[in-house]
Amino acid sequence: MYAVHDFEDFAILNPDFETFMSAWFQPKKHDVFVDIGSHVGKYAIPTAKAVGEEGLVVAIEPHPENFKALQKNVKLNNLQNLVAVNLGAWNRSCKKVLHGWFFI
Repeated sequence: MYAVHDFEDFAILNPDFETFMSAWFQPKKHDVFVDIGSHVGKYAIPTAKAVGEEGLVVAIEPHPENFKALQKNVKLNNLQNLVAVNLGAWNRSCKKVLHGWFFI
C-alpha cells in the first residue's frame, strides 16, 4: 500500500517500471537492506515485508516531499523494521542541490 503525491510517483510504483529488478533483487528473511534514494519506498516497503521482523531496512531519502510520502507509506504498512532517514548520500561531505532543494 502506497501514498503518492504526484503522477511521477504513481508511474514509478507501476510494476512495469524497472521490470529487470524482480529477476535480480530477491531479499530473504533476516537480510539487511540499505535503500539509498528510497523515493516513496518502492523497494524499501516490499523488502521490509520480505526480510521480516528479524531483518532491517534503512531507507535514505533526501527530498522533503518524497521523505514525507515514504514516512506515510511506512505507517500505512505498519512496518517496525524500516528506518527512514531524511539525508542525502554522497562520497564526501559537501553542499548539493537536488531538484531545486538545497542540502548540506
